[in-house]
Amino acid sequence: MNIEERQSLQQKVYIHLKEAINEQIYKPGDILNERKVSAELEVSRTPVREAFKALEAEDVVEYIPYRGVMVKSLSVDDLKHIFQIREALEILVIKLAIDKINNETIRRLQQCVQSQEDLKDNAGNRIQEFIKLDMEFHNILADTSDNPFLKQLILDMRDKVARLGITALYSGPQRFYETIDEHRAIVSALKADDSKLSLQAMEQHIRNTYDNAMRYIETLSK
Repeated sequence: MNIEERQSLQQKVYIHLKEAINEQIYKPGDILNERKVSAELEVSRTPVREAFKALEAEDVVEYIPYRGVMVKSLSVDDLKHIFQIREALEILVIKLAIDKINNETIRRLQQCVQSQEDLKDNAGNRIQEFIKLDMEFHNILADTSDNPFLKQLILDMRDKVARLGITALYSGPQRFYETIDEHRAIVSALKADDSKLSLQAMEQHIRNTYDNAMRYIETLSK
């Protein structure tokens, strides 16, 4: 196997592990066994080891002596701090994207919201699909900002929240409808080329998302 093939295999293992962690297949505190993962993915242990190192560098996992690699935990305070950062980043996206929004971008955003609309009555059973559409909505805006570093920072913040196993959508079916309404408000403001209203709509959306995520955490502690 040449270097390119080995790097490609390591990347596939890395992506698989990160998605499994974000989707709570591997939960905080779980120990990832190198031999078991390599057997499950039918690869040698080398790309698994390399993927573990990449995840450790991102502070997603940590090596525990005599035990193995453990998925790291995040606290409720971490969630608060993450959303403070995400709010600032998403508002910056709007500031950078507002002058670059065109009819095609509006069409894509509207199509994304419509796909969420089509899912809303059954979203509780298809929550991962709804979440992916939510990510797509924000990714379209991040792409329009034309700042790849900004987009990566937002993705990193979303990954950290996913590792908590918490999404505002778990707070109840009403959040599906609220999310759609908030997305529509953002699109409407952007279509009207109203910078102030666009910023307000995005700020309100992120704060509502945080409030509902915290509400879900409170129900777990009762």
